[in-house]
Amino acid sequence: MDYPQAINYLHGLRQFGIRLGLKAITTLLSSLGNPHHSYPSILIAGTNGKGSTAAMLSSVLCEAGYRVGLYTSPHLVALEERIVVNRRQISPAEVAELIGHLKKVINYLMAKGKLSQCPTFFEVLTALAFNYFSQQKVNIAVLEVGLGGRYDATNVVEPLVSVITSVSKDHKEHLGSTVEQIAWEKAGIIKRRGRVVAACRSPTAISVLERECQHQSAQLWQTRKEVSFRIRERGIFPIFDLETKKDLYGSVRLGLAGEHQILNASTVALVAEHIREMNFTVPHRSVKEGLARVRFPGRLEIIAQSPPFILDGAHNPEAVGWLRRFLRQYFPERLTLIFAIMRNKEIEKVMRIILPLARRVILPRLRVDRGAEPANLRSLGRRYHCHLTTADSVAEAMKMVSSRTEGEAVCATGSFYLVGEIKEFWHSI
Repeated sequence: MDYPQAINYLHGLRQFGIRLGLKAITTLLSSLGNPHHSYPSILIAGTNGKGSTAAMLSSVLCEAGYRVGLYTSPHLVALEERIVVNRRQISPAEVAELIGHLKKVINYLMAKGKLSQCPTFFEVLTALAFNYFSQQKVNIAVLEVGLGGRYDATNVVEPLVSVITSVSKDHKEHLGSTVEQIAWEKAGIIKRRGRVVAACRSPTAISVLERECQHQSAQLWQTRKEVSFRIRERGIFPIFDLETKKDLYGSVRLGLAGEHQILNASTVALVAEHIREMNFTVPHRSVKEGLARVRFPGRLEIIAQSPPFILDGAHNPEAVGWLRRFLRQYFPERLTLIFAIMRNKEIEKVMRIILPLARRVILPRLRVDRGAEPANLRSLGRRYHCHLTTADSVAEAMKMVSSRTEGEAVCATGSFYLVGEIKEFWHSI
């Protein structure tokens, strides 16, 4: 199987949609020799911040000298972005080889009746990542949960630490309509007698996590109670003093933009302390250098400086709220917004938060079928903004902003699909 064939096979699995449950992934991994048991893992769930936290923790562990597997989602341009070992993405040739093998295994399991239905796109990709990390002999894997937690394909591991970054309303069609229901789904990554680090703000969510920890005889540490920080410089990339109950890190420079990332960085410092107690050597220097060197595309990513062009995949009210604060602080005037979003999101709530910031708003049509129609967005958005323009494609939207004046910032947000299309366009010019 060559790379195009592998990608076509994977994309063909999207027809099976999202199927939460652990039976198929458990069967598939068992047939591969349970590769996820050959290295320790850290599992990270959360409505927002889980990908950034995973990237930070991976960077810290790399700086500490470990061989680290990082599994995140979604990808922006190329699937290889999801599977990384020590800052190096899996290669197309490696994807092709592993998918070729997985396809044979899946066909065998289906023929023998061991799988009643074909695994989903995410299940196959998760099996690929686990197998690849085993082949690469990683010392540790940092895994971002895809959706929820309890029935996500990543939740077959027994993590050293289970991390829950935040809990708010998103993916309600799969996880429930209340914070309590969503927190219960994410609490599913808590293991018997395990360690749990949580950065949740919601008292309701914390109560759910506490009950689950009690049920599992697990221990819960809350970032907000265990870690304190003081901002020294309020730049786009903040500098802050970091202190835990056990350690003083001093001044830390963060490699990801936005003050909201400080809480994620604090969570990483707390997780580092826990794995030190499990005989991992993670010096203070590694924590500080790892947080400074981390890169994670599509999260307040500034792809041009003059005039500024910002990409952010925020797609729910909590994440868009953080983006709004960032834009108001650093780009308060003459902002053009490129906005696209999936149909199943809380579109009006998101629009109410972000649209009033902009001087003009451009609504492009995305290539993905699940994208909201620009004409519908314009109709919904009129109560929040009077200068709304639709575009037939992202390319057309980019042409609209190409002649902007000096000092006029552009921000593209609402969906990682939008961010990915813009990055693809940007690299092509």
